[in-house]
Amino acid sequence: EIPDEVFTVGHCYDPAIAALDDVDTVVVTLRYASGLLATVDSSRVAAYGYDQRVEVFGERGMLTAQNESRHTVELATAAGHLRPCTEWSFPERYRHTYTVELTEFLNMVRNEPPLVEEDRLVERHFLDTS
Repeated sequence: EIPDEVFTVGHCYDPAIAALDDVDTVVVTLRYASGLLATVDSSRVAAYGYDQRVEVFGERGMLTAQNESRHTVELATAAGHLRPCTEWSFPERYRHTYTVELTEFLNMVRNEPPLVEEDRLVERHFLDTS
C-alpha cells in the first residue's frame, strides 16, 4: 500500500550540518487509505547515538523497529535499568544491511536481471508526491 499523504518536519541543531542546508532531526508521518498511520523519527544529535525508531499503527496492531544496540544485555536493579548505547553511525548500525546490499548489487551486475516495472511505479509515485 502506498501512502496517500506524507507530512514531514525537520530541524537542525548542529551549525556544521545547517551550513550544508541539511537537518539533523526529522519526524515523518504517513497516512494510508486504509487508515493506517506510520511515523518515522530520526535524530543525529541524540546523546546516546543516532535515534531512529519506526512505528506503524493499524486496526489490527502495531509494528515497531527500535534502535539497534551493541548487545542485548540489560542490567535491572533497584536504581533502574542500564542498557547499552545504540550504535553511533550508519556503518556500525547497518553493518549486516550494507553487506547484504553489496552482495545483491554484485549479483545484479553479474546476472543482469530485467527491470521490475512495479518498482518503477512506486518510485514514480514518491517522486510525484515530493
